[in-house]
Amino acid sequence: MLRELGAKNVQVSFSRKLWDINWGFVLLICATASIGFLMLYSAANGNLEPWASRQMMRFGAGLILMFVVALVDIRIWLNLAYPLYGIALALLGAVEVMGVIGMGAR
Repeated sequence: MLRELGAKNVQVSFSRKLWDINWGFVLLICATASIGFLMLYSAANGNLEPWASRQMMRFGAGLILMFVVALVDIRIWLNLAYPLYGIALALLGAVEVMGVIGMGAR
């Protein structure tokens, strides 16, 4: 889109990025997660404590992380892609070298 406009350094405002999020998709994700929360609530005989509350906290943290990733400029992610890939490969190598085998898994 930036190349179509012929601009090189167009800064998109925070409110514009927030407006451009696909809110229908976010609503669909939240609705699907809510069904999962209800299933966990039902499995615990009408109690949030064993599973549902922890799952809701994890979902909230993931939702916040999703918004942070979505609002960061794409050029930052492009600049970090190769270093992050290298770190992931190094961590996979570390598991192969230093991992402990237990019950058939490393």
